Amino acid sequence: MRLSASFKGTFLDIICLLVGTIMAYRGFEEFFRYDFDPIHMILGLALGAGAPAETVVTEVLAALADDLDAPRAVAAVDAWVDATLGTHGLADTSDPDAAVRVHALLDAALGLSL
Repeated sequence: MRLSASFKGTFLDIICLLVGTIMAYRGFEEFFRYDFDPIHMILGLALGAGAPAETVVTEVLAALADDLDAPRAVAAVDAWVDATLGTHGLADTSDPDAAVRVHALLDAALGLSL
């Protein structure tokens, strides 16, 4: 399927308008207020096994359903990485498929391609 150049331009304008509207609605500061450390997340995903993924999946989806609360969603993923790496105690690698599920969640729900 080939798209015309004018359609591509119009589509890009619509996407930019939507992103701009969301940023204005949520506030510019909200998008940059939380710490996002991709290296920390990559280390958590590199193990393969990790802390149970059900909790982080539920929390991220609930945060996004709550007015697109991205800082809360990223905080939930950070908490999962901390539990997986044992940042504040013993490492939890009880879920052998956790990293695959969290990676899919990051890509599909948050648009983070790590």
